[in-house]
Amino acid sequence: MKYSSVTPYLSIVIPFRNDNYSPNAIEKLNFSLNILIDQLNENNLDSEIIIVDWNSPNPKKKLIKKIDVKKKSKNVTLYIYEVKKAIHLRYKGHENRNLVTEAAFNVGIRRSRGKFVVLKTGDTFYSKELVDFLSKKTLREDKVYRLDRVDVEIDFPPPKNWQNYFENNILVRKTSPKNSFHTKACGDFILMSRNKWIVIKGVPESKQVFEIGTDGEVLYAAIGSGAKQVYLKKKLCIYKITHPNIYSLRMKHNQTSLKNNLSQKLFVVSKKNKLQNFVKITYRIIMGVLNLPLTRINNVKTRSVYRYYLVANLRRLLFGGNFIKSNNWGLPNLNLKKKIILAAKWEK
Repeated sequence: MKYSSVTPYLSIVIPFRNDNYSPNAIEKLNFSLNILIDQLNENNLDSEIIIVDWNSPNPKKKLIKKIDVKKKSKNVTLYIYEVKKAIHLRYKGHENRNLVTEAAFNVGIRRSRGKFVVLKTGDTFYSKELVDFLSKKTLREDKVYRLDRVDVEIDFPPPKNWQNYFENNILVRKTSPKNSFHTKACGDFILMSRNKWIVIKGVPESKQVFEIGTDGEVLYAAIGSGAKQVYLKKKLCIYKITHPNIYSLRMKHNQTSLKNNLSQKLFVVSKKNKLQNFVKITYRIIMGVLNLPLTRINNVKTRSVYRYYLVANLRRLLFGGNFIKSNNWGLPNLNLKKKIILAAKWEK
Protein backbone atom coordinates (compact mmCIF):
# COMPACT_ATOMS: atom_id res chain seq x y z
CA MET A 1 0.00 0.00 0.00
CA LYS A 2 1.44 3.39 -1.02
CA TYR A 3 1.15 6.52 1.08
CA SER A 4 1.47 10.16 0.12
CA SER A 5 4.62 11.98 1.21
CA VAL A 6 2.39 14.63 2.80
CA THR A 7 2.21 14.19 6.58
CA PRO A 8 -0.49 16.12 8.43
CA TYR A 9 -0.10 16.36 12.18
CA LEU A 10 -3.36 14.60 13.03
CA SER A 11 -5.58 11.98 11.38
CA ILE A 12 -9.14 11.64 12.71
CA VAL A 13 -10.90 8.38 11.78
CA ILE A 14 -14.72 8.18 11.81
CA PRO A 15 -16.69 5.02 10.91
CA PHE A 16 -20.20 5.76 9.73
CA ARG A 17 -23.25 4.31 8.05
CA ASN A 18 -26.16 6.46 6.95
CA ASP A 19 -29.00 4.27 8.18
CA ASN A 20 -30.57 6.43 10.92
CA TYR A 21 -28.84 4.32 13.55
CA SER A 22 -29.56 7.18 15.90
CA PRO A 23 -32.07 10.04 15.45
CA ASN A 24 -30.77 12.76 13.11
CA ALA A 25 -27.56 10.76 12.54
CA ILE A 26 -26.46 12.50 9.34
CA GLU A 27 -27.42 15.92 10.71
CA LYS A 28 -25.32 15.27 13.82
CA LEU A 29 -22.40 14.13 11.68
CA ASN A 30 -22.52 17.27 9.53
CA PHE A 31 -22.92 19.53 12.54
CA SER A 32 -19.98 17.86 14.26
CA LEU A 33 -17.81 17.95 11.13
CA ASN A 34 -18.37 21.67 10.52
CA ILE A 35 -17.54 22.52 14.13
CA LEU A 36 -14.41 20.35 14.03
CA ILE A 37 -13.21 21.79 10.71
CA ASP A 38 -13.65 25.33 12.05
CA GLN A 39 -11.78 24.44 15.25
CA LEU A 40 -8.85 22.90 13.35
CA ASN A 41 -8.65 25.82 10.92
CA GLU A 42 -8.79 28.42 13.69
CA ASN A 43 -5.88 26.66 15.41
CA ASN A 44 -3.87 26.16 12.19
CA LEU A 45 -3.67 22.43 12.88
CA ASP A 46 -2.93 20.50 9.67
CA SER A 47 -5.26 17.53 9.85
CA GLU A 48 -7.12 14.97 7.82
CA ILE A 49 -10.56 13.59 8.64
CA ILE A 50 -11.17 10.09 7.27
CA ILE A 51 -14.74 8.82 7.09
CA VAL A 52 -15.20 5.10 6.46
CA ASP A 53 -18.63 4.49 4.95
CA TRP A 54 -19.27 0.85 5.85
CA ASN A 55 -21.93 -1.27 4.15
CA SER A 56 -24.02 1.56 2.70
CA PRO A 57 -27.75 0.76 3.00
CA ASN A 58 -28.45 2.25 -0.42
CA PRO A 59 -25.57 2.37 -2.95
CA LYS A 60 -27.65 4.73 -5.10
CA LYS A 61 -27.83 7.25 -2.25
CA LYS A 62 -24.25 7.30 -1.05
CA LEU A 63 -23.11 8.93 2.15
CA ILE A 64 -20.71 11.19 0.27
CA LYS A 65 -23.70 12.98 -1.26
CA LYS A 66 -25.08 13.66 2.21
CA ILE A 67 -21.93 15.23 3.61
CA ASP A 68 -22.51 18.97 3.87
CA VAL A 69 -19.41 20.93 4.84
CA LYS A 70 -17.80 24.19 3.83
CA LYS A 71 -16.14 24.10 0.44
CA LYS A 72 -12.79 25.62 1.42
CA SER A 73 -10.32 24.78 4.14
CA LYS A 74 -6.86 26.03 4.97
CA ASN A 75 -5.75 23.22 7.26
CA VAL A 76 -8.21 20.34 6.95
CA THR A 77 -8.62 17.62 4.35
CA LEU A 78 -11.76 15.50 4.48
CA TYR A 79 -12.20 12.31 2.49
CA ILE A 80 -14.16 9.11 2.48
CA TYR A 81 -13.59 5.42 1.81
CA GLU A 82 -16.53 3.21 0.88
CA VAL A 83 -16.61 -0.44 2.01
CA LYS A 84 -19.26 -2.41 0.13
CA LYS A 85 -21.87 -4.78 1.49
CA ALA A 86 -20.05 -7.80 0.06
CA ILE A 87 -17.26 -7.22 2.58
CA HIS A 88 -19.72 -6.89 5.44
CA LEU A 89 -21.32 -10.23 4.58
CA ARG A 90 -18.04 -12.00 5.40
CA TYR A 91 -18.60 -11.39 9.13
CA LYS A 92 -20.61 -13.67 11.39
CA GLY A 93 -23.75 -11.98 12.66
CA HIS A 94 -23.91 -9.58 9.70
CA GLU A 95 -27.69 -9.87 9.70
CA ASN A 96 -27.86 -8.53 13.27
CA ARG A 97 -25.50 -5.59 13.00
CA ASN A 98 -24.80 -3.41 9.98
CA LEU A 99 -21.46 -1.90 10.96
CA VAL A 100 -18.24 -3.66 11.94
CA THR A 101 -16.80 -0.75 13.87
CA GLU A 102 -13.39 -2.30 14.58
CA ALA A 103 -12.72 -3.12 10.92
CA ALA A 104 -13.99 0.29 9.80
CA PHE A 105 -11.66 2.05 12.22
CA ASN A 106 -8.75 -0.03 10.93
CA VAL A 107 -9.54 0.77 7.29
CA GLY A 108 -8.97 4.41 8.19
CA ILE A 109 -5.94 3.86 10.43
CA ARG A 110 -4.05 1.83 7.80
CA ARG A 111 -4.69 4.46 5.13
CA SER A 112 -4.01 7.48 7.34
CA ARG A 113 -1.07 9.82 6.81
CA GLY A 114 -0.96 11.74 10.08
CA LYS A 115 1.87 11.69 12.58
CA PHE A 116 -0.82 10.98 15.20
CA VAL A 117 -4.14 9.15 14.77
CA VAL A 118 -7.27 9.42 16.90
CA LEU A 119 -10.53 7.45 16.82
CA LYS A 120 -13.79 9.40 16.74
CA THR A 121 -17.50 8.67 16.35
CA GLY A 122 -19.80 10.78 14.21
CA ASP A 123 -21.84 12.30 17.03
CA THR A 124 -19.04 13.48 19.33
CA PHE A 125 -17.74 17.02 19.71
CA TYR A 126 -14.28 18.19 20.77
CA SER A 127 -14.18 20.88 23.44
CA LYS A 128 -12.47 24.13 22.51
CA GLU A 129 -9.89 23.43 25.20
CA LEU A 130 -9.08 20.03 23.71
CA VAL A 131 -8.40 21.44 20.23
CA ASP A 132 -6.33 24.24 21.78
CA PHE A 133 -4.25 21.56 23.51
CA LEU A 134 -3.81 19.51 20.30
CA SER A 135 -2.76 22.61 18.37
CA LYS A 136 0.24 23.10 20.65
CA LYS A 137 1.74 20.03 18.95
CA THR A 138 3.22 18.68 22.16
CA LEU A 139 1.95 15.11 21.68
CA ARG A 140 4.62 12.44 22.20
CA GLU A 141 5.10 9.15 20.40
CA ASP A 142 5.69 7.26 23.64
CA LYS A 143 2.27 8.25 25.05
CA VAL A 144 -1.33 7.15 24.56
CA TYR A 145 -3.86 9.88 25.24
CA ARG A 146 -7.25 9.36 26.92
CA LEU A 147 -9.92 11.69 28.25
CA ASP A 148 -13.49 11.76 29.56
CA ARG A 149 -16.59 11.51 27.43
CA VAL A 150 -19.33 13.81 28.65
CA ASP A 151 -22.80 12.59 27.67
CA VAL A 152 -25.37 15.31 27.11
CA GLU A 153 -29.13 15.11 26.73
CA ILE A 154 -30.31 17.90 24.46
CA ASP A 155 -32.74 18.91 21.77
CA PHE A 156 -31.01 18.82 18.40
CA PRO A 157 -29.70 20.99 16.86
CA PRO A 158 -27.99 22.88 19.68
CA PRO A 159 -27.63 26.69 19.56
CA LYS A 160 -24.58 28.51 18.27
CA ASN A 161 -22.93 28.53 21.69
CA TRP A 162 -23.12 24.72 21.68
CA GLN A 163 -20.39 24.03 24.24
CA ASN A 164 -22.05 26.14 26.94
CA TYR A 165 -25.34 24.50 26.06
CA PHE A 166 -23.78 21.04 26.43
CA GLU A 167 -22.24 21.99 29.78
CA ASN A 168 -25.67 22.96 31.05
CA ASN A 169 -27.23 19.66 29.95
CA ILE A 170 -24.78 17.03 31.20
CA LEU A 171 -26.25 13.60 31.85
CA VAL A 172 -23.09 11.78 32.93
CA ARG A 173 -19.32 12.12 32.68
CA LYS A 174 -17.40 8.92 31.90
CA THR A 175 -14.45 9.10 34.27
CA SER A 176 -12.08 6.55 35.80
CA PRO A 177 -10.23 6.45 39.13
CA LYS A 178 -6.81 8.08 39.40
CA ASN A 179 -3.88 5.93 38.24
CA SER A 180 -6.16 3.39 36.54
CA PHE A 181 -6.44 2.47 32.88
CA HIS A 182 -9.15 4.76 31.53
CA THR A 183 -10.98 2.29 29.28
CA LYS A 184 -14.40 3.96 29.42
CA ALA A 185 -15.55 5.15 25.97
CA CYS A 186 -12.18 4.37 24.38
CA GLY A 187 -13.84 4.02 20.99
CA ASP A 188 -14.84 7.69 21.10
CA PHE A 189 -11.31 8.95 21.74
CA ILE A 190 -7.99 7.17 21.94
CA LEU A 191 -5.01 8.96 20.44
CA MET A 192 -1.48 7.81 19.79
CA SER A 193 1.19 8.02 17.12
CA ARG A 194 0.50 6.32 13.83
CA ASN A 195 3.64 4.26 14.37
CA LYS A 196 2.20 2.94 17.63
CA TRP A 197 -1.09 2.04 15.93
CA ILE A 198 0.89 0.04 13.38
CA VAL A 199 2.87 -1.71 16.12
CA ILE A 200 -0.26 -2.88 17.96
CA LYS A 201 -2.03 -3.65 14.64
CA GLY A 202 -4.93 -1.31 15.12
CA VAL A 203 -8.19 -2.13 16.87
CA PRO A 204 -8.59 -5.87 17.57
CA GLU A 205 -10.73 -7.49 14.86
CA SER A 206 -12.55 -10.82 14.86
CA LYS A 207 -14.53 -12.81 12.31
CA GLN A 208 -17.81 -11.50 13.68
CA VAL A 209 -19.56 -8.15 13.64
CA PHE A 210 -19.11 -7.47 17.34
CA GLU A 211 -16.63 -8.28 20.10
CA ILE A 212 -16.85 -6.90 23.61
CA GLY A 213 -14.03 -4.68 24.88
CA THR A 214 -12.02 -4.19 21.69
CA ASP A 215 -11.52 -0.47 22.27
CA GLY A 216 -10.38 -1.09 25.84
CA GLU A 217 -8.00 -3.78 24.59
CA VAL A 218 -6.38 -1.10 22.40
CA LEU A 219 -5.34 0.79 25.53
CA TYR A 220 -3.92 -2.33 27.22
CA ALA A 221 -2.00 -3.24 24.05
CA ALA A 222 -0.58 0.26 23.69
CA ILE A 223 0.60 0.29 27.30
CA GLY A 224 2.04 -3.21 26.89
CA SER A 225 4.01 -2.05 23.86
CA GLY A 226 5.65 0.71 25.88
CA ALA A 227 3.29 3.68 25.74
CA LYS A 228 2.39 5.53 28.93
CA GLN A 229 -1.22 6.64 29.43
CA VAL A 230 -1.82 10.37 29.64
CA TYR A 231 -5.25 11.03 31.14
CA LEU A 232 -6.43 14.47 30.05
CA LYS A 233 -8.74 16.09 32.58
CA LYS A 234 -11.30 18.83 33.24
CA LYS A 235 -12.32 20.68 30.05
CA LEU A 236 -10.04 18.58 27.87
CA CYS A 237 -12.95 16.33 26.98
CA ILE A 238 -15.39 15.30 24.29
CA TYR A 239 -19.17 15.58 24.30
CA LYS A 240 -21.62 13.00 23.02
CA ILE A 241 -25.32 13.43 22.37
CA THR A 242 -27.16 10.49 23.94
CA HIS A 243 -29.48 8.29 21.89
CA PRO A 244 -31.37 4.98 22.45
CA ASN A 245 -28.67 2.86 20.79
CA ILE A 246 -25.73 4.23 22.78
CA TYR A 247 -23.30 1.42 23.67
CA SER A 248 -23.67 1.60 27.45
CA LEU A 249 -27.45 1.26 27.18
CA ARG A 250 -27.18 -1.69 24.80
CA MET A 251 -24.78 -3.35 27.23
CA LYS A 252 -27.18 -2.74 30.12
CA HIS A 253 -30.14 -4.32 28.36
CA ASN A 254 -28.52 -7.07 26.31
CA GLN A 255 -25.46 -8.46 28.06
CA THR A 256 -25.98 -11.65 30.06
CA SER A 257 -26.19 -10.51 33.68
CA LEU A 258 -23.93 -11.86 36.39
CA LYS A 259 -26.53 -12.79 39.00
CA ASN A 260 -24.40 -15.13 41.06
CA ASN A 261 -23.57 -13.45 44.38
CA LEU A 262 -20.11 -15.00 44.51
CA SER A 263 -19.16 -13.71 41.07
CA GLN A 264 -20.52 -10.28 41.97
CA LYS A 265 -18.32 -10.13 45.05
CA LEU A 266 -15.29 -11.29 43.11
CA PHE A 267 -15.93 -8.91 40.26
CA VAL A 268 -16.38 -5.75 42.32
CA VAL A 269 -13.08 -4.01 43.06
CA SER A 270 -12.59 -3.53 46.78
CA LYS A 271 -9.97 -4.09 49.46
CA LYS A 272 -9.39 -7.80 50.00
CA ASN A 273 -6.84 -9.86 51.86
CA LYS A 274 -4.27 -11.95 49.97
CA LEU A 275 -6.39 -15.09 49.95
CA GLN A 276 -9.43 -13.22 48.66
CA ASN A 277 -7.35 -11.56 45.93
CA PHE A 278 -5.90 -14.95 44.93
CA VAL A 279 -9.40 -16.45 44.69
CA LYS A 280 -10.67 -13.45 42.73
CA ILE A 281 -7.82 -13.58 40.21
CA THR A 282 -8.04 -17.36 39.85
CA TYR A 283 -11.80 -17.14 39.31
CA ARG A 284 -11.36 -14.48 36.63
CA ILE A 285 -8.68 -16.49 34.82
CA ILE A 286 -10.78 -19.67 34.79
CA MET A 287 -13.85 -17.78 33.57
CA GLY A 288 -11.71 -16.09 30.93
CA VAL A 289 -10.23 -19.34 29.65
CA LEU A 290 -13.70 -20.91 29.50
CA ASN A 291 -15.16 -17.71 28.01
CA LEU A 292 -17.97 -17.62 30.58
CA PRO A 293 -20.63 -16.50 31.21
CA LEU A 294 -22.13 -16.95 27.75
CA THR A 295 -22.70 -13.43 26.47
CA ARG A 296 -24.79 -12.02 23.65
CA ILE A 297 -25.31 -8.42 22.65
CA ASN A 298 -27.99 -7.61 20.07
CA ASN A 299 -28.29 -11.36 19.48
CA VAL A 300 -24.60 -11.58 18.53
CA LYS A 301 -22.49 -13.97 20.59
CA THR A 302 -19.40 -12.24 21.93
CA ARG A 303 -16.60 -12.98 24.36
CA SER A 304 -17.37 -12.60 28.04
CA VAL A 305 -16.08 -9.74 30.13
CA TYR A 306 -13.68 -12.21 31.79
CA ARG A 307 -12.24 -13.28 28.40
CA TYR A 308 -11.79 -9.60 27.58
CA TYR A 309 -9.92 -8.98 30.83
CA LEU A 310 -7.75 -12.05 30.25
CA VAL A 311 -6.79 -11.13 26.69
CA ALA A 312 -6.31 -7.44 27.48
CA ASN A 313 -4.01 -8.16 30.43
CA LEU A 314 -2.02 -10.72 28.45
CA ARG A 315 -1.41 -8.07 25.80
CA ARG A 316 -0.34 -5.65 28.53
CA LEU A 317 2.08 -8.17 30.02
CA LEU A 318 3.40 -9.53 26.70
CA PHE A 319 4.67 -6.26 25.23
CA GLY A 320 1.44 -5.60 23.37
CA GLY A 321 0.90 -9.22 22.34
CA ASN A 322 1.16 -8.20 18.70
CA PHE A 323 2.25 -11.67 17.59
CA ILE A 324 -1.28 -12.97 18.25
CA LYS A 325 -2.85 -10.47 15.84
CA SER A 326 -3.17 -10.93 12.07
CA ASN A 327 -1.31 -8.67 9.64
CA ASN A 328 -4.50 -8.42 7.58
CA TRP A 329 -6.12 -5.88 9.89
CA GLY A 330 -7.76 -2.94 8.14
CA LEU A 331 -8.40 -4.81 4.86
CA PRO A 332 -4.96 -3.87 3.44
CA ASN A 333 -5.45 -5.81 0.20
CA LEU A 334 -8.76 -4.14 -0.59
CA ASN A 335 -8.33 -1.49 -3.28
CA LEU A 336 -10.38 1.41 -1.93
CA LYS A 337 -10.58 4.70 -3.79
CA LYS A 338 -10.04 7.83 -1.73
CA LYS A 339 -12.92 10.22 -2.46
CA ILE A 340 -11.92 13.74 -1.48
CA ILE A 341 -14.65 16.03 -0.16
CA LEU A 342 -12.47 18.86 1.08
CA ALA A 343 -8.78 19.52 0.38
CA ALA A 344 -6.49 21.58 2.60
CA LYS A 345 -4.00 24.03 1.14
CA TRP A 346 -1.11 21.82 2.26
CA GLU A 347 -2.35 19.15 -0.17
CA LYS A 348 -1.45 21.30 -3.18
